[in-house]
Amino acid sequence: MQGHLGGSGTAICNPRDLANGVLQLGGWERGPAAGTCSLPLPHVRGITCRAQLLEGMDSTISALAAETKSVHLDIAGFQSRMKGLEQRVTTMEDHLNTMPERDQELLFLRSKLIDFEDRS
Repeated sequence: MQGHLGGSGTAICNPRDLANGVLQLGGWERGPAAGTCSLPLPHVRGITCRAQLLEGMDSTISALAAETKSVHLDIAGFQSRMKGLEQRVTTMEDHLNTMPERDQELLFLRSKLIDFEDRS
């Protein structure tokens, strides 16, 4: 049994391979002499090679779509946290800028003292 997949590739199944759950792909892009590879498939009889291959591709695409959606959610969450941090930094900068000059000097000296103690 031979099923055409589109383009130059063909799926070649013989009944023995199909019973063992194997689909052979051959002839991708360079014609039949390009070699073959075997893909394991579920042990199913009575379904064409093309249907099995498309079903496998469909589930792979669904899994990739779910993974991509998860990555997009992670990125959105990260961006939200970064925005929150930026707002906190801006608030701290505003607070420091409104402090009297003497308080800013004391804060600076205190940070230097902490640095000195950490090195000791």
